Amino acid sequence: MTAVLVAVLRVVGLIWAIGAVFIMRNARAAGDSDALRWVFAGGALTFVAGIFLMVGSRWAAVPAVLLAVHQAVFHIRQTRALPPGAEPPSPVHVRIAVVVAAATLLAVWKGLLI
Repeated sequence: MTAVLVAVLRVVGLIWAIGAVFIMRNARAAGDSDALRWVFAGGALTFVAGIFLMVGSRWAAVPAVLLAVHQAVFHIRQTRALPPGAEPPSPVHVRIAVVVAAATLLAVWKGLLI
């Protein structure tokens, strides 16, 4: 079971690192400068967490937890900025970041990451 968790985290790390490159390249589409900074920072955290996860480093826990917090705060800011009656954004990115951060912390706690 533990080998499966490590393998899944490494695959997620690879996907996150590749996806983060596209996020940072396309951050300009976010519009205003505040959203641009938030999207670019999220992309940078995703890239760092992805690289650390891909190589199996216990240091992946730091950017993974920061990314989960970043995604939650960004979601809250987006939701509060909506006009009344508008459809709220989906919290799927927050959920994914929290699950990966929790799995990373579990892997670090169990000594599975070096």
